[in-house]
Parts: sequence; C-alpha cells; structure tokens
Amino acid sequence: MYKKYMDTGLLRPKIITKKALNIMRISALLLLIGILSVSATSYSQEAKVSISVTDKTVKDVFEEIKAQTNYSFWYDLKDVNANRKVNVNVENESVKNVLAKVLEDQNLEFELKGNHIVIMKKSISEAKSGVPVVAQDQKRISGTIKDEKGGAIIGANVIVKGTSIGTTSDIDGRFSFEVPSNSILQISYIGYLSQEMHTANKTVLDITMIEDAKSLEEVVVVGYGVQKKETLTGSISSVKGTDIVIAPVTNVTHTLAGRLPGVVAVTRSGEPGADGATIRIRGTNTLGDNNALIVVDGIPGRSLDRIDPNSVESITVLKDASAAIYGAQAANGVILITTKRGEAGKPQITIQGNMGIHQPTVLPSLLNASEYATALNELDMYKNRPERYTADDIRMFSDGSDPWKYPNTDWFGETFKKWSTQTNVNAEISGGSQFMRYFVSGGAKNQEAIYKNSATRYNQYDLRANMDMEANKHIRFGLDIAGRIEDRNYPMGNNGVTDIFRMLMRGKPNTPAYWPNGLPGPDIEYGSNPVVVTTDQTGYDRDKRYIFNSNFKLDISIPW
Repeated sequence: MYKKYMDTGLLRPKIITKKALNIMRISALLLLIGILSVSATSYSQEAKVSISVTDKTVKDVFEEIKAQTNYSFWYDLKDVNANRKVNVNVENESVKNVLAKVLEDQNLEFELKGNHIVIMKKSISEAKSGVPVVAQDQKRISGTIKDEKGGAIIGANVIVKGTSIGTTSDIDGRFSFEVPSNSILQISYIGYLSQEMHTANKTVLDITMIEDAKSLEEVVVVGYGVQKKETLTGSISSVKGTDIVIAPVTNVTHTLAGRLPGVVAVTRSGEPGADGATIRIRGTNTLGDNNALIVVDGIPGRSLDRIDPNSVESITVLKDASAAIYGAQAANGVILITTKRGEAGKPQITIQGNMGIHQPTVLPSLLNASEYATALNELDMYKNRPERYTADDIRMFSDGSDPWKYPNTDWFGETFKKWSTQTNVNAEISGGSQFMRYFVSGGAKNQEAIYKNSATRYNQYDLRANMDMEANKHIRFGLDIAGRIEDRNYPMGNNGVTDIFRMLMRGKPNTPAYWPNGLPGPDIEYGSNPVVVTTDQTGYDRDKRYIFNSNFKLDISIPW
C-alpha cells in the first residue's frame, strides 16, 4: 500500500511506503531517547547548588536541592534519618559533594541515576572495607487497578512500603513508575481493603480491589431509623461516641469541630457552665434563629451542651433533604444523638475517667508601673506640663523597695491562675438476654474557672438508664430514663466575665491589688476590685438545676 502526499508548492510530490515511514518514526524516537539520556548523564555530572542552612533537617537540605535542580530523592525512611539536624554552607557546589557532606558518618551511600538520587544503607562488607557497592537496581512497574466488577478505580494510592515513592492510578485505573527491585507495593483506596504486593520477578501487575464490607455495612442513624452506609444517597455525616470521649472536655459541642463535614462549631466563652459552642450547619441560613434541631434518642428539642459524652453512641448530622422528615424545624439542619443501649450477654462494667488542664491562650501585655509612669511623664512633656514622677520614683516602682508607696501590680497575674483543672468520671453497666437488655450509666464532672480562689465553678452529675424488651417477634417496648443535676457558681451581682475583664484592662499598675499586709487593695471603679470579686469573699450566686426526662416506647408490627 502507498500513501501519496500532494505538492504544497514548497515540496516535491513524494511517495513513501508504510515501512519507510515506520523506520523514520523509530529513528526519531531513538534519537530523542539518546538526546535525553545524554542530557540526563551530563546533568548528573554538572548540576551544582548553593545552600546556606543552619540547624536544619536533612529533609530540608533534600528539599533545597530539589528546588534548585530536577533531582528527586528515593530512600527508605527506616534507613535515612531525615529529621537529623545539619549545617550546610556551600556556594556553587556539586550535588555529589553536598550529599557527601550531609550523609558522612551515617553508614549510607547514594547514587545519581539520571535525575534520580537513590540513598540506601551500605552493605556489611562495604561498611567494613569502605569500598562502595553498586546501588540497588530499579525497574519500572506498571499495572491496572480495578474493582471486583472490572471497573477502573481512579486515584488509588500505590506506594513503595516504607518510602515516600508512590503514584496514583489514572482515569483508566492504570499506573506506572520506577521502584527499587524486590520492593513491596502498598495499594489503598477509600472503601476498599488495603493490599500489599511483592514486585520480585514482576513488571506488570493486575490488581483487583476488594470492597471493605465492614465499613459499608455500618449503619447510620437517619431521621426515620437506621440505614446502611452503602445505600445512603442523602447528605449525612456521623461520628462515633468512641471518637468523642478521646478529648477531655466537659461539653460535647467542643468535640464536633473538625469531625463532621459542613459543621462549624465556635466557642465564644470558656466560663464553666456557660461554655457551649455555637454550631452552624453549612453556615447561616436565616435572619433569625440559626440553631440546628437537636434530637436525642428520637425526641426533638433537646440540648446538646450538657449530655454526658460517655453515654453517646453516635452523633449524626442531617443536611438538606435528609432532614426533611422533621419539616420546618430542620431548616438549619438536624443533629441526631443516639445514646448507648444494652446488648445481650454477661454484665459488662466499664469505669473511665479523665482530667484536663485549661488556661488562657492569649492575654494582653500591659505596662508595668515604671513604664506607666514614664508614659505619663511623656504626656506631660507634650502638654508642656511639669513631669509628675521623678527618676527616683520610676526606679522605686521598678525595684519594689517601697511597695506601700510605689506598688507594681500585674492585674492579670494577680487575678488569673496559671492553669485550672477539669475532671470527668463515668461508670457503666450493661448486659441482658435475647428478650431483655439494659444499660445504666452514671457520671460526675467538675470544672474550675481560671481565677485564683475562684467563686466560679461548675459541677454536673448524670444518670442515664434504658431497658429494651421483646414480648415476641411482633411486640417490643423500651423505657428510657435520664436525670441530671447542674450546679453553677458565679460572682455576686453584676460581676460577670465582661465586667471582670473591663476592670482588669482599666486597672492601673501603680495601684495595689493587695496591700503589703495582705488585705485587698482599693477598688478600681464602682467599688469593685477584680482580685476580690472573682473569689467568694463578696459572696456568689448559685444556680442549681434538676433535669429529669423519661420516654416509653412501644413498637408493634402487624403481620399481614
């Protein structure tokens, strides 16, 4: 067969056979490969870098070399201590010399292959003799990743075990990259079981991923019952109770931030008993109330703040159409809390507790007494008035030689503790038979404020019990009981958190918080001194509440 190319006016008509055309293509390809090989070899010998780092990690040096060249690094994390600190100061130095300095005395060797740098441990014989050995051979591995039905899996991770060498599968499920010989590949993808495959005597791999049936068969609580994850079509996200109790917090809302997609939790106060987070599901939706509907064990309109985290089985967030079963109440989303229930078996007793420490994260840095006096003198100077403090006055504010006349007060330091504690203790018992199951949980929480000798504190005591019974396969009923005691203490009168912080900001450093004899100093304004009103010396307000809820359920299924 012949292909005929017509004259364009610049070239004469030519008739080229298909065989000749293929030879030309192959020749051009070989020429291109040769050029690339020569350029890579030349590049390997001539690449130079300039690096100046002090007390940086080996990994930082590798990244600097990568930034200045086209080299990529291959090494086993078990062999190379990439976090070791080094000092490197070179100017226009070859990459080989830089690596020799960075890796010296580390029982490591390296080899430059094209634009790759392979780093590995020296063999025993080389370590003794100092004679380099040939670097570990590399080979190209390619393959296809599919599911059990033969469909291509896009974006599956393929990584050489123990290294940072890896790639991902393309739109056809294919992958291809160079790996050290006799290495182990780790293949993983969300919703599928991870696999490991050895590359010995193999260059092509056909991989079939198996679905993680356990994760797909997990049930998620929805508005009308439960549903398997694999059948979900609505916008639903959930978190397990075991993930919630990890954080030592006394308020469940503090554990939701970052755990549930589309949920934003902002804590505006750390005051014990008033530290509930503001929760928004997919932002602000109305001009009025933007709070989500809270449903606890099927009962809507409950509070999320004070639920004992230890009694929570799961928290599910329903968005958009998934929450439609609750009607207009679900305009801002729904948060479903499912508490733990008993399971058939021998009685199981669980006792757990934790203690957390909290402290102010950022406090304003204010002037001390000598700095304050200096600033006042400067103001007097600008107003052409005589300075009110002498140099001796400023010195005595600073050295503390006369605390009666020249006090130097750090109001925040005098009012706040370095840190405060919070504790949470819980005990559970559950068990039962095929026809009757029970669960009982009791807990106690205590949270202190950050003030010294504080009058502000919060105590909570919880009791939750439920029982599920089956009369027969058509009749089931259950009883839920929940009780809680909340005990809050606050400073007396209008001395809330805002008033206390306003007094602290207005407190002058040249007035005493306490007199040298230990008695409280003068008030800042309106007869209030923050180091006094935060304690119980002026009395405190107590808010004690008793909350009790019960719920009886009866399920009857009528066979037709």
